[in-house]
Amino acid sequence: MPLKNELEEIQRISGRRVAEAYVDLNKSEDSLYSEIKIYIPSIGRSDCLETIKWLSKRALKKTIIVTNSEELKIYKKRFPDLNVVACPYKGMGAVREFIIKNCSTRYLIMMDDDLKFYYRPKSGDWHLKYLKTRKQFNKLIKHLMFHVRKGNIAHASVGLREGHNRVLEDFSYNKRYTRFFLFNTKEVKKLKLNRISGIEDFDIALQFLRKGKPSFITYKY
Repeated sequence: MPLKNELEEIQRISGRRVAEAYVDLNKSEDSLYSEIKIYIPSIGRSDCLETIKWLSKRALKKTIIVTNSEELKIYKKRFPDLNVVACPYKGMGAVREFIIKNCSTRYLIMMDDDLKFYYRPKSGDWHLKYLKTRKQFNKLIKHLMFHVRKGNIAHASVGLREGHNRVLEDFSYNKRYTRFFLFNTKEVKKLKLNRISGIEDFDIALQFLRKGKPSFITYKY
């Protein structure tokens, strides 16, 4: 069943988005990931790619590791069951642009390769615990997709441990985010990508905000 505060959020809105959002909370793993692809850019970390250790089996089936041509064989050998591709461009901004332009699903998730995932056992308490099982990652995705659909959100993220864990609210809008990105693929493709060197993720967020599209940040995870 949805959490109480999420039910209260449902009651505040109406129409088709409510029905879609509610369905997201109760989706099976297969249907949850049917319109999502997960991308993990990675170079030089084939032996210590932390992020994938936390993903559920279903999430891993939709995951693509993006590396360079020099390390493609290394990553393919290290992760024979995962989809590994080479990006022909250098620099994180160019890699993110490559991912966005080549994504065909309705939503895309992009994550750094060194992430660890936590959850907040009690609402309003800033103490966090590591995810107990890989399947809990699916709850994180369901939680994000609920709010993304409900509010027609084009960009969303998870609060970082570096300070965001001290925020007592379950979520907020229009805050800084990095390292974990959930984009509406159609909407992010409309932006001017890789136009600055460095902090290009902030540039993407600011372009969305200038278009009147708020971001959603969860602090439950």
